[in-house]
Amino acid sequence: MAPKIPPRTESNLLESWDSFAAPLHASSLFKKIGGLSLISATLTRKVWIKTNPALPCLFPNLYIILCGPPGAGKDMVIGAIRSLITKMMEGMEQQSGINLAPESLSTKGLIDALADESSRLTFSYCEKGKTVTAHYQSLYIANGELGAFLPEYNTQFVSIINELFNCKPSFSERVRGRGTASTLTIENPHLCMLLGTQPAIFARIIPLEAWQMGLTARLLICNADEAIRRPVFTNVIKYDTTLFDRIASDLRALSFLAGEYKPNKDYQDKLNTFHMENPGAITHSRFEDYNVRRSLHLNKIAMCVAAAQSNELVLTGEHFDQALAYLKLSEKDVSKLFDNLLTSQGFQDSV
Repeated sequence: MAPKIPPRTESNLLESWDSFAAPLHASSLFKKIGGLSLISATLTRKVWIKTNPALPCLFPNLYIILCGPPGAGKDMVIGAIRSLITKMMEGMEQQSGINLAPESLSTKGLIDALADESSRLTFSYCEKGKTVTAHYQSLYIANGELGAFLPEYNTQFVSIINELFNCKPSFSERVRGRGTASTLTIENPHLCMLLGTQPAIFARIIPLEAWQMGLTARLLICNADEAIRRPVFTNVIKYDTTLFDRIASDLRALSFLAGEYKPNKDYQDKLNTFHMENPGAITHSRFEDYNVRRSLHLNKIAMCVAAAQSNELVLTGEHFDQALAYLKLSEKDVSKLFDNLLTSQGFQDSV
């Protein structure tokens, strides 16, 4: 029997996160999109949507980059998310919740971490009146320094990250032992990422040719171009000190949500129109591949938006509208990312 979902205290987890994150000395963009990553990490691959019987399931895992100068608040947002997850996981049973990767995880350790027994999670859901139990290998990477995770562009490693984004039924890698070769197989892999970086570091690690190799099409790249300065001390503090615990408790409840999302007609019509017309596509040559996948990102975000509000596995036109607002927010200034960056080839502009 599928476990009963515990009651929640918050009517909308994303709005509660916004209230919790408001005092942080960080870009409003980073705070807003950080909440989306938190919901995405909690859902793992326990919910999904099928847009067409012939197409594979789509899961709500997101790859997000927070890109900004020192003082923009990347580490602050990511640190708050890690703290909430740590609190959420207190008292949870093994093989449940979120498998949070260590901050010092290197590219070489990614596959080992994902294949480790601690990454093996379990959930149950109802399908056609029957309870189905599923196992999967999950990892959430929340790291304030892209360079610590990906110090240099490695085509083979990036290809692995691209494959894991699709949450296929299995992922296999050929590994070499002492004189023998064997295959490491990860069943039902799931990877979700929230990374921080500075524009110059991002441009150095991700070369021009990499924009046609798939990774950047899978990323939500959020660019905030200024540091945030606020008073260190304030005379009046109006802050709900219980909000942290309430959000952690609701995340714990949300982690029990499982099953297939069903889009209603309004959602389907809006998504189809968006997919065919692709309004607001980013007018920058580096984002041509990304523009093709915008409707994919919309579906993923919509599941996060819906899950933040209720346990009903239904996607509505309102969820589409809210997801589109998040997508537009993430894209707002991304074309300015390379303005005035000095490289070995000279200045790069935004065209």
